[in-house]
Amino acid sequence: MKNIKINPGFRSGIIKVPQSKSIAHRVLICAALSNYNNILDIDLSQDISATIEALKVLKTGGDIINCGESASTLRFIMPVAAALGASVIFTGEGRLTERPNIYPEILRIKNGRLQSGKYYIPGNISSQFISGLLFALPIIDGDSEIILTSPAESEPYVNMTVQVLSEFGVNIIKDKTGYKIKGGQEYKYTDYKIEGDYSQGAFFACMAAINGDIKICGLSAVSLQGDSKIIEILRGFGAAVDFDGDILHAVKCGDLQGIKIDAAQIPDIVPVLAVVAAYARGESMIYNAGRLRLKESDRIHAVYELLTGIGADVCEMRDGLIIKGGNKLRGGRVKSFGDHRIAMSAAVAAVGTESGIIIDDMACMNKSYPGFLKDFEGLNNGFCMGK
Repeated sequence: MKNIKINPGFRSGIIKVPQSKSIAHRVLICAALSNYNNILDIDLSQDISATIEALKVLKTGGDIINCGESASTLRFIMPVAAALGASVIFTGEGRLTERPNIYPEILRIKNGRLQSGKYYIPGNISSQFISGLLFALPIIDGDSEIILTSPAESEPYVNMTVQVLSEFGVNIIKDKTGYKIKGGQEYKYTDYKIEGDYSQGAFFACMAAINGDIKICGLSAVSLQGDSKIIEILRGFGAAVDFDGDILHAVKCGDLQGIKIDAAQIPDIVPVLAVVAAYARGESMIYNAGRLRLKESDRIHAVYELLTGIGADVCEMRDGLIIKGGNKLRGGRVKSFGDHRIAMSAAVAAVGTESGIIIDDMACMNKSYPGFLKDFEGLNNGFCMGK
C-alpha cells in the first residue's frame, strides 16, 4: 500500500467510526491500574497497541517499553511506571524521540519511585503531560498539586482524563490554578463504554462538506471530546451538519465561506479543516496552532505542502495558515510525510479536485485508523491503487 490514488467525485453513504483513541488510551490505563487482567474490547491501531504492550510490560516486570510513535503512550505511561517503582527503559520510533518531553525535568523521584508534591507545568505544552501525572499521582502516598504556569491549551483532553478517572473511582479536584490530587486512592474497575472518535469522524464530515452526503454512526451528541467542535466549525463554513437520532449527517449545501479558526483546543483536526478552507470562498485563517510543528510531522508545513501541491493559495505562518480558497483545485501527487492525519486529509482533499490525488505512503494511517480506506471504499466512487 505504498501509493493510493483517490478519485474525485461526490461521496455518499454511511460509515461507522472506530472508538475514540483518546478515550481508549485512558480506559486501558485505568483498567490496568484497577488490576483488571481480561482483554478489553477495544478497536486496535498502532498507537493503542503500543499502550497495550506497555501495560503488559509493567504487569510482567519487563525492562523495555517500546512506545512506537505514540506520544500518548510515552507521556501517559512514564509517570505511571515511576509511581509503581518500575525500572524500565522507554524507546520510540519516528519523530517521537524528537518531540518535547518535560518529565526528566519535573518528575520527583526518590528511591526509584514517584513522589508527591507540587508540579509546575506550562499550560501551552502538551496536555498529555498533565494527564500522565493525573494517572500516577493518585496511587502514591501523600497529596499532590499540579499548578499550571500559563493558560491551558488542549484542555478538553485533560477534562476527558478527569472524567474517565472518576468513572474508575479516582477523584481529581480542578481549581483556578490547576489540579489537586489526593494520594492513596484506589482504581476500581468499571465496564466503560467508549464512544466513537470525533477526530476520525471529522475526515468524513469534512469530505461531505466539500463534496458529499455522508451519515456517520458511533459519535455521541454530548461528547467528552474537544474535536466534537468540528460540528460547529463546519456549520461556520456553511455546511449542513446535524444529528438525526444517534447518526451525524453531514452534507454539502452550496458554497462554503472562509472563517477564522482558533486551533488551541483542537490541534488534531487542523489538517482536515485546512482542506475545507481551501474549498471555501474568501480567506480563512487558522491560528494558535504552533504546537502542530512538533507532531508526527511539522503539520503546519506539511499541510502547506499538501495544499499548494494541488493548486491552493496558502500562506504559512509561524503558528498557523492563511488560506485563500474557492478556486478549483487540480489535484496531483502529494506526500503524506509519514503522518496519518496528513495522509487522510489528502484523501479528503481529493474529492473536490479535477483529477484526484495520488498519496505517497498511505500506510501511515494505521497509526490511528487502520480501517480508513475500507470505510472510504464503502462510499460511492471509492479509491483505486496506483503509482
